[in-house]
Amino acid sequence: MKEAERVLNSKGYFITNQFNGFYGTNTNEYELYKGDECVMDHLSESQIIALAPYYKEREDKHMCRTMNELEKVVADYRSLKALKEDLEEQLKDIEREIIGYMDSNEKLSETGKDFTIKLSTCERRTVDTKRLEADLGSLAEYQKISQYRRLCVR
Repeated sequence: MKEAERVLNSKGYFITNQFNGFYGTNTNEYELYKGDECVMDHLSESQIIALAPYYKEREDKHMCRTMNELEKVVADYRSLKALKEDLEEQLKDIEREIIGYMDSNEKLSETGKDFTIKLSTCERRTVDTKRLEADLGSLAEYQKISQYRRLCVR
């Protein structure tokens, strides 16, 4: 783990204990950060060790110069994407298990030896902009437009 952490740190990444959403951290779970952005979370020690070689063999560069380099980067991209999807699915399964426990025991909170769980109902409100424009006219002066680039690799 120390070697993996050293490799990741040398590439500008750092590892922290997984924040539990309340006041502490989860034991044996980690988050991978690049600057202020959390790149991956809920990682195990073995997953961090598996990620390190990817960062170790890549040079500090921002673009591929040959098709062979691009093919390798795309293969790495797909591997990491698959790992991320697998982790997200595992997290969803665990979340469903926790919510099932809370529901079957009719609890909204639970405290264990090293964790606290709180289950709450949230609400999200959206605005139907098409209907609002139909009723009030153009909303252009109230809109904030931001642009970003989207990468699609298949």
